[in-house]
Amino acid sequence: MSRYAVATSCVLLLLVALASCASTKLTGSWKDPQFSAPDYGKVLVIGMAQRPEVRQKFERVFAAAFVERGLKAVPSFEFLPKDAEMTRATVEKALEGSDIDAVLVTRLAGVETSTEYRSAPSYMIAEPYYHEFSDYYQHVYEAIYEPGYLVTQDTVLLETNLYDVGSGQLACTTRSKSFDPESADDVIGPLSKLVMSRLSRDGMI
Repeated sequence: MSRYAVATSCVLLLLVALASCASTKLTGSWKDPQFSAPDYGKVLVIGMAQRPEVRQKFERVFAAAFVERGLKAVPSFEFLPKDAEMTRATVEKALEGSDIDAVLVTRLAGVETSTEYRSAPSYMIAEPYYHEFSDYYQHVYEAIYEPGYLVTQDTVLLETNLYDVGSGQLACTTRSKSFDPESADDVIGPLSKLVMSRLSRDGMI
């Protein structure tokens, strides 16, 4: 394999690796000033997901994140009656007489799909490679004649709300974007860190 081909392969592998990395970031947040310093002792974590395995994974990770910060937390799949529908009536009845004083709920707010045309790579090769005709010509040929390609990417939009059980009011909310995740794991871990950091910064936990 020529030196040009080796260099080309390395660059392409790097581009693929970077493109496959999902990223999650918060896009907005709000808190009610009346809940500036709540003394929450136990939080119920609810992940609104159609797939039970995704819901359970989300709730476990977020509950563990609360525990790491010194709070008690319980996933809803352990707290609510087994096989019960996650209706408002079910949740409110389960909360009655419990020691839960805050509820964290995350839901899917939407999915944005974008399609982008990417042209063939036109990066430059270090000067020594131009000393060989085959390397130089191959580089020029690919830059000029190789067709581009379409890339479709999904951005997952999530909303996470923290409710005060005593008043029933929204204490704070955050919105997030996860760029082109390949699985729920690409979203849950990073999101839990971002949300916990925001809750801590806002004095909610």
